[in-house]
Amino acid sequence: MKLEELLMLVKEGENEKIEFKKDFTKDIGKEICAFANSDGGHIIVGVTDEGKIIGYKTAKIKEKISSLLLSVTPVPKISFHEFKIDGKKILVTKVEKSKSLTTLGNIAYIRIGTSKRILTMQEIIESAVERIWITTDKIPTDISTNEIKEKYFNIFSEGRVKKGLKHASKSLLKKLGIILKTNGREVLSFAGALCFLEIPQDYFPFTSVRIKISNEWYRIEGSIFELIEKTIETLYEKMGKFGFVEKTKRADITIFPVRALREAIVNALVHRNYTIESEVFVHFEGRRIRIINPGSFPPGVMPEDPKPVPRNPLLYEIMFQAGYVEKEGSGIKMIFKECEKAGVNVKYILKENFTEVKFEIPEVFSETEIKIINLLKEKPMKSSEIANILGVSKVSALVYINSLLKKGKIKKKGGGKNIVYFLR
Repeated sequence: MKLEELLMLVKEGENEKIEFKKDFTKDIGKEICAFANSDGGHIIVGVTDEGKIIGYKTAKIKEKISSLLLSVTPVPKISFHEFKIDGKKILVTKVEKSKSLTTLGNIAYIRIGTSKRILTMQEIIESAVERIWITTDKIPTDISTNEIKEKYFNIFSEGRVKKGLKHASKSLLKKLGIILKTNGREVLSFAGALCFLEIPQDYFPFTSVRIKISNEWYRIEGSIFELIEKTIETLYEKMGKFGFVEKTKRADITIFPVRALREAIVNALVHRNYTIESEVFVHFEGRRIRIINPGSFPPGVMPEDPKPVPRNPLLYEIMFQAGYVEKEGSGIKMIFKECEKAGVNVKYILKENFTEVKFEIPEVFSETEIKIINLLKEKPMKSSEIANILGVSKVSALVYINSLLKKGKIKKKGGGKNIVYFLR
């Protein structure tokens, strides 16, 4: 680490990856543990909480910090960087993110914002599942095979036929592990319940999808096939309402690439972590759509280099045979390709227990649109007011206003002559 990097860290101030200490304290062991269980970070000794460089006084400080690691299991990777600024000694301890859950005296800590706290038992379980990649889709439920709905079985069977495979049968469901035998009873596996029940949420409430659109929430329930179709239908309907679908004689043209959105929703449901009792969330925010699912990517796998490591192999196999997913990893490549063609930005944001896919229409505005935006920063206005100030006809003003509506920059309220426009 160079001096310039240190000064940048100090200037940045304390955050989820930076901790200041005036001098050595035994609390540094907890900080190391917390950073190791989060995304890593830097502990800078010799700096006040306010970011003032005062230097530390403790002798043999590196040895003392190293001795704290004797109580840390497993020992995370750390490195020391020493500096002297105007005669004041500074020590930076860089902590790498641990591949295993790290504890100090059998207690696990996590970094939250500018502080640390002890992990709850539920968080420990979730963290362990993420790190050692436990699968749950093959676990037997207590749900009888009599609950299988024919329409979903037919979707699965017809998907197989389209791939050149034979129609599905009960023996196939047993062979795949969709139907299991426990205590003399035939029951559905967890993956089987998600795919073939009418309302799996009656048994597993956290398996639904929640959509937020303009401060309104919609809860989608049903089998995984229904969740995919209903989520896309709801988004498509609302995109049309807010001007993100253009009606033409030949076909509807969506600003957001629906094929990419659909793939992201399928991935969120098929590859999510079902041990985390949280739903999949979809936020429609004008020119931005965010899809958030519990669970991150497997260790060593990144969106830019997807690899065939399905979290839920049985669920993935069912959806593959049904024709909803293709070769593992190819879907993410398609998402990037479709968004590039549509001129839409897409970004994957990976946290330890959650994955977010963000689709965003770039803010590209004409000179007149920028003028309208600046006017609406002052107060909401009618189209006639905007036209008068700009010195253009009302029809011309509406052309630019409708463009801003489609881009999600402004909203309208009221009807007829009383419509007013304001910034989102």
